[in-house]
Amino acid sequence: MGDQADFATKFHNLDGDLKGERTKNLFKLLKTTVFENEQQLDSALRSLKPKSYQENLFYIETLIYFKRSNELLEVLKGGNEVHISKILKQAWCFQNIFDNVEPEAFVTEFLPHVSYAVKKKFLNRISNHWTEKKIDSLFEALLKKYGIPMAVSVLHKCSPTKIQAAIVELDLQLNSNQVLNIYNKSEELFIFYVNLKQYYNDEKVLKNIAIKNPELVLKLHRERKIRLYRVGRRTSKNMFNMVNDDVLKDSEYYLKFLNNAVVVRKLGKHFDTLFKDLFPNQLNSVSTYCKSCQLISYYPKNRRWNLLNQTFTEKFNGRELKDLLLNFNSMTSLNPPKEIVELWAEVHYKEQQGNYNNFLKYYPPAKAIPALKEKINVTSDLWERQSLVLLLIETCKNSEDLDALVEVLKYICFRHRNEEPSFRTSVLGSLRNAFKLEDFNENHWKYIDEQLEILRIQKQFSLGSNGDFMEKHLEYLVKNGKDYKPLLIQYLKDMAIERRIRDFRNIDLSISKRLYTEMVDHIEEVINSVNNSYSIHFKHDYFLTILNFCQNNPEFCIKIADFPLFVQLIENNFSKDAKYNNQIIANVILYNVKFPQYAVKYNIDIFDILRHTIAENKYLGPLESVFTKIILTKDRDDFANKMLEFYFKELFERYTVSCIVCWFLKNEPKILSPHMRIVAEKYDTCLNGNKIYRLIKHYSHLGFDKIVSDSLIAQLDKNDVDVSRRILIPICILLSTNDFITFVFERYLPKKDKLDLMDDKMREIYRVQCEVAKRLAYVDEPYKMLPTIMKFCRGDYLQSALPSLQKAFYRSPERVLYSYVEALSKQAVSARKHAIFLSCEVLDKPHTLHLLANTKESNISSLKYLFSATLKYFLKNPSKELLDKVIENMNSIDVNDKETLDSLKDVTVPVKYRAQYIEKCWKYFEGLKSKGVKITEYLNAFLNHMSEDILSISILSASFTRDIINRYFPVIEERPSYIEWFVIRVLQIRVAERNKNFQIVFDILSKFSDNMRISFFKSFINNNPDQQLLTLCAENWYKNFTLIDSFGEHVSLKLNSFKLENLSVDDLATKTVSYLEQLMTEFGYHCFERFVEQFKIAFNGYDTVGEYRFFLAILKYKVTPTTCSLVLNSIVDMSDDDNINLRNTFNEIVNIIKSVETPIVQINLKAFLVNNASC
Repeated sequence: MGDQADFATKFHNLDGDLKGERTKNLFKLLKTTVFENEQQLDSALRSLKPKSYQENLFYIETLIYFKRSNELLEVLKGGNEVHISKILKQAWCFQNIFDNVEPEAFVTEFLPHVSYAVKKKFLNRISNHWTEKKIDSLFEALLKKYGIPMAVSVLHKCSPTKIQAAIVELDLQLNSNQVLNIYNKSEELFIFYVNLKQYYNDEKVLKNIAIKNPELVLKLHRERKIRLYRVGRRTSKNMFNMVNDDVLKDSEYYLKFLNNAVVVRKLGKHFDTLFKDLFPNQLNSVSTYCKSCQLISYYPKNRRWNLLNQTFTEKFNGRELKDLLLNFNSMTSLNPPKEIVELWAEVHYKEQQGNYNNFLKYYPPAKAIPALKEKINVTSDLWERQSLVLLLIETCKNSEDLDALVEVLKYICFRHRNEEPSFRTSVLGSLRNAFKLEDFNENHWKYIDEQLEILRIQKQFSLGSNGDFMEKHLEYLVKNGKDYKPLLIQYLKDMAIERRIRDFRNIDLSISKRLYTEMVDHIEEVINSVNNSYSIHFKHDYFLTILNFCQNNPEFCIKIADFPLFVQLIENNFSKDAKYNNQIIANVILYNVKFPQYAVKYNIDIFDILRHTIAENKYLGPLESVFTKIILTKDRDDFANKMLEFYFKELFERYTVSCIVCWFLKNEPKILSPHMRIVAEKYDTCLNGNKIYRLIKHYSHLGFDKIVSDSLIAQLDKNDVDVSRRILIPICILLSTNDFITFVFERYLPKKDKLDLMDDKMREIYRVQCEVAKRLAYVDEPYKMLPTIMKFCRGDYLQSALPSLQKAFYRSPERVLYSYVEALSKQAVSARKHAIFLSCEVLDKPHTLHLLANTKESNISSLKYLFSATLKYFLKNPSKELLDKVIENMNSIDVNDKETLDSLKDVTVPVKYRAQYIEKCWKYFEGLKSKGVKITEYLNAFLNHMSEDILSISILSASFTRDIINRYFPVIEERPSYIEWFVIRVLQIRVAERNKNFQIVFDILSKFSDNMRISFFKSFINNNPDQQLLTLCAENWYKNFTLIDSFGEHVSLKLNSFKLENLSVDDLATKTVSYLEQLMTEFGYHCFERFVEQFKIAFNGYDTVGEYRFFLAILKYKVTPTTCSLVLNSIVDMSDDDNINLRNTFNEIVNIIKSVETPIVQINLKAFLVNNASC
């Protein structure tokens, strides 16, 4: 039988230091303790009195383990975010507590007890456990109490019927994640949503769905329901496999969104067909940037040039290859053979355009080098000469000719011996970039060494810039069994002169080891010959380089004891009389630890040396690696334990290392127990980041949290703003919420609302109080902090306290917030604004609506804020009531407040309310004109908002639209630029009002200038009127404007009416030609040109193939000089077009015209063919 007292005792005295150990022991206790009945368990749980942060967490774990639903429900309502987050992870909890709760009760009785932040998480969890029927009810309950944003969070879990109804009725604009949730629920729902949107284009959504369901995305894209951006490689592969056969037929379409590299690779041998199809028909369009040549870069390198050359020959038979090559600025991606590159370079060089000398580097060295030398000889400009010399090197690179490079280097050494150091540096840099240094032979190194020697003479040599040349030369000599000692000694000399050691970072490690060991024999003589005063420092630096090499490359470790120089250096540093070099001491210790088989002996206790170093107050940085590498392990040997004891006993207080402190906090906190006061005092170097303070909070059983918090609080006595800025959040983390409230109340609570500039004591603490105010909400139970925050939300403290106020509101239970909103609404203007803002953000909808409707303000700033808040809330939760409030509050806007005025035109109002909103705003702005407001930009915006779905709504009154036309369609000083578009849309969409509107429009048109009338007419025709609309327009046009006054418009109306009669191509051709002949009979041949203008405009809406069939039908109906001229004026050369049907139709048209013997026809045909000939 379980003993309750024993259970409580064990709970409060769990073994272990680490959080993980104590958690493990907690669950061991829970599993091994047996309770005979619920009463015993109840009694045992009541006996638990958790006092610390960790014990409270363990208490929650205990409730979860025993599935104590009632207690957990109270915890959920309690407002402690840390405790709530633990419960939210338990799926069973939602089933046990809420399965039998009705949605309405859940929303009205439970949700007010949790914060806004928790609501979101809670709804996500609960929606995974309830049925669709219950979620439908939950959606409605949320909509009623909290509005659309909260309700939409569960929409994807509703039934399909509810989802569709909600999207339509509420005109929902879902974000990316919501749309993806809809898709994951049902593909049909996603399609339904997309169908409601015009050309849906959310990139995140479409790319995500394309990965899962490429077939659906392809289908929607084909139907022009979505706009698809370029998709990734994997998706492109999947899509390609589905449309394999169609890619060649409609390549331009697929290449816009499929990964082009994937298309090319998947097509394989069929890419040749695609390439030829896309290859331009005009030679001057061929370039690196044309689509076909961009795609060829994904084709196998060895086949690129052959494909390009073959295609060029087929398309432009008879043209010279140089004509093609001139179109390319680079041949790199085409991978042509050498002779083609040479020809390409030659034709470009001969053009003598731009920096044409660059093309010489592509010539064979035998031609390029003499030509470049000749240019160098006649060039006096230093930079030009240098660039030509660098071209010599690039020539060798492009031809991969190392023998030619030898000759170039020889020439440079002879001809350019006296150039500036910058010249030589550029030459060496070019060599490094153009070639692999390991490919050089003895001849190359001879001339490179000469260049380096000249730099030494010029006092411009630097190992940092040129050391790699010496290292690679040394590597070459060693590998090839050549004498390398002179160069090695020179290398040593250079290091001694520059007083820097350079490691062999770029050469073979075995050679590095050999060179390092051989350099030892020459150090003394080299140092003495260069700078004896630097001898000891050089030896130390060299020794450290060796030790680092061994640490980093243990397989090539050098046995230090074999070298007397190193042994002597160790003895000199490891002796009682030595001036210790900490770096050498640290590295030798680490060497001995890592390579015990090669360990170097020293005749002194290492700890005595360390004590001496501390006593002499030396810099201890080099010793840090000794301690971190030796003591930071749980598997310590005897030496490591001694090192650990020494560090904490004799060094820790002086040299507290952050990484060591953090390691022991996470792994062996008890070792830090005697030293936590030191850690706390050095918080700024030892304790980095809030994460480490949260860990310390778990060590209340060791007293760490109190030690650190007490020390940090003591730091605040200085009233230093920078200190308070750094430590207030750590204090907030370490203290319980209640303790933090007490801490703030006792020290920092404002005594006055306003800062008294004459009160020195108040001025001193004011800045710290502001820092405190900013951090008040960083507690686990922010609702408890609200009374304190409110005391800061006054006067000169308000701005500092606002972040805390907002944070606390988002994270506090809703039920406690109403009283604080009421208190804020009775304060000064700034506080009242935030009462409105916070209500709109986190409180329920009925309360917010009541607040917005009943708030009475007289202050201009408050009125502005109230209006903006009402408008924003209306957009989030549109309703007739809120719209009326928005319209009512418009009158409170200051006419000089452009920001608020602009907001009226910039918002997107739901379609259901848009018509009424626009009409009210329009009339409001018209009223502002008399007050000096320039209203044109606003009227334009509202005209633009009046799309088809708005203009077709009957709520937009006929009188309103007619009033707009009457007032703004005439030529006035501030005429909106969108007015013509609006007039045309009204004529198109509002069918019942057409006759009356046409009468108004033509009354106004009759007063227009010719140019303005023609402009309107073109816009009208370009908007593709249907037959009924066009007929009505024609009737009014003929009535108001004679054929003489508007010949072009009469012809256009006639031709467009023919098009809309749904005639066959032959009948349309017959009618058109007959009409032309009628006009020519009436007005003579000179009207032909006017007719052709309108003819081209009228029939350019056809697809090209249909258009050319129509032209052919004209000639088949009647072949006359007039019809031939009409067709020739309307077509362009299609003889090379890729579309076979189009090309055949074009050829048939040309053949018919060729058969006409009338001279003028042949003259026109000849002119046409010449003007449209391929380039």
